[in-house]
Amino acid sequence: MVSHLRLITVSLAGLLALSLSPATVSQAAPPVVSPYSAPDGVLGSFSALGAGTSGSVTAVVVADDTVYVGGFFGSASGVPGTDYIAAWSDDTWRALGTGTDNAVRALAVSSDDTLYAGGSFTTASGVTVNRIAAWSNGPWSALGTGMDNTVDALAVSSDDTVFAGGDFTTASGVTVNRIAAWSDDTWSALGTGMDNTVDALAVCAGWSTDGCCGSCRGCFGVRALGCTDIYGFVPHH
Repeated sequence: MVSHLRLITVSLAGLLALSLSPATVSQAAPPVVSPYSAPDGVLGSFSALGAGTSGSVTAVVVADDTVYVGGFFGSASGVPGTDYIAAWSDDTWRALGTGTDNAVRALAVSSDDTLYAGGSFTTASGVTVNRIAAWSNGPWSALGTGMDNTVDALAVSSDDTVFAGGDFTTASGVTVNRIAAWSDDTWSALGTGMDNTVDALAVCAGWSTDGCCGSCRGCFGVRALGCTDIYGFVPHH
């Protein structure tokens, strides 16, 4: 089937989006991303999303059955402007502005369907954003002055606080050490941050102080997966 499965994400309608390398699925056409639908528990089949993308996909997220992908590709099905990021809906790839100037490594969506992208890029559609940007039906916008190094992970909490992790040490000039939170148009540190790269993030309503999901009412936690360790952090409210 495939030698390397990078990412899996599922929409509310049951669409399963995969990021694959190399990109062959059950001898089908060679997309980088393929969907799988299994209505009523009936096994379906994989199919291509157009002609796929021209390079690796490193981030996938679904919002209202639109599949957003980011990565190290130059185009999706040859559609102009799909540099490093693209959207799939109604059986068509479309551009988000003119894309970014470098790789998109992380994607997340807020409750109002604002799309957040993080990565190695410094501009999105020509707008200076410095490695993190927001798309809300266009155009791209910056989150403060962005980060001083790569963003590798994003997560959004139920109150639409955006958490970012990666190799950066500052966010909008604030010392944050590889993990930061964006809320009320301001970046803030989470404690004193991390001493190594944050590669993944997840948020859970009611994370207890020992880092486990619990019944902490009215609060939330963020867990960061670094190179060798798992960390838990519960903001004070």
